Amino acid sequence: MTYKKLTLFSIGLVLLYLVLVKSHSQEKNFNVINLHKVGVTDVAGSVYTSGNITFTDKATLTSEIVAKVKSIYVEEGDTVKQGQPLIQLYADDIKKEIEQQEVVVANREIQSRKSLALLNNSKNNWTRVNSLHNKKLSNDYDLDEAALDLELRKIEYEESKNYLSQAYVALSIVKEKASKALIESPINGVVFSLLIKEGEVAIGSAMSIAGSELIVIADPKSFIVEAQVPEYDIARVQINQPTKVYLTSEPNTPLKGKVIKIGTKFLSTSQSKGNELPINIALDTSSLKLIDGMTCEVELLESSKSNTITVPISAIQYEEEKASFDKGYISGSIKKYFVYKIVNNIAIKSYVQIGISDIERQEIIEGVELNDIIISGPSSLLANIKEGIEVTENNWIINVQDI
Repeated sequence: MTYKKLTLFSIGLVLLYLVLVKSHSQEKNFNVINLHKVGVTDVAGSVYTSGNITFTDKATLTSEIVAKVKSIYVEEGDTVKQGQPLIQLYADDIKKEIEQQEVVVANREIQSRKSLALLNNSKNNWTRVNSLHNKKLSNDYDLDEAALDLELRKIEYEESKNYLSQAYVALSIVKEKASKALIESPINGVVFSLLIKEGEVAIGSAMSIAGSELIVIADPKSFIVEAQVPEYDIARVQINQPTKVYLTSEPNTPLKGKVIKIGTKFLSTSQSKGNELPINIALDTSSLKLIDGMTCEVELLESSKSNTITVPISAIQYEEEKASFDKGYISGSIKKYFVYKIVNNIAIKSYVQIGISDIERQEIIEGVELNDIIISGPSSLLANIKEGIEVTENNWIINVQDI
């Protein structure tokens, strides 16, 4: 019994130790605080949005007939010329249709020649009967019969010509159908997507189902970024404005470009997002692989300053103050921005006047000075910081970083 009690007591001590270690670890994580020394940096004011890579000169090729793929002559990444064969579809059934239609045409031609011969014979007969009638050697009945026969032969001949014309059209359609079994490139460009394999069935383009799109050809020099700018930022966007584009696949490699088109009509968006205006951005030549539809983040460079006092964006907080008439406002509220400075190990709220900002830094025009120490995070902690708290190594794990 004593042994069992000792064992249970030992297990209890181990569990208590684990709980204390976990609690201490959580407490330390909660007490981590990031401090920054205010310095001078370069900062560029920007408008931020998102977009997609697309091509202005692009062709998505589909099949106009339902047929199995016989041969594919290109691979993704191949450079192609206009008119170059890309895909050959099986056309055996179409060849049989052509042969059958050629037989129909031949029969219609024979029928048309036969109708013409009968028509000419009826014309000669009517001429002969009419001559006899004029000489009183034939009666009215014979003349009427000859005239009726001539009229019927004319109708038969016109009908045979119509049938022959229809046969020619049908043959032309089948031959055109056969020509569509060979799919050629309509432009000079690069094969960006090959969406079908040999042996698979190509579906007619009129059917919006899988298999209707076969291959995508695009001119790699024609890629642009299509993006949308919120209504409240429209005044900050101009033609030829420099930009930086960050591909989702290459977030650390910005692509330079410029705004080449600003839309004139708002896009329909959700009520929560508000109105957005489309813009197009031309990119400089890049060695990065660009694929139609790629997502990206867009930075529209607005203005910049060198050697100006900045702090991390994460350090900036604000409080709203109700606007009043004596301050020139009719209604609503105004934002008062502030940071927490550390003065003699005490957090002091300091209201600041902000300037331009980029994705990481905020310019401070007034409210902090060079080498001031400010609290920059973490954000989950910063929102709960109160003025007057003590910040020392006794109650915080402090990370100090220079800007």
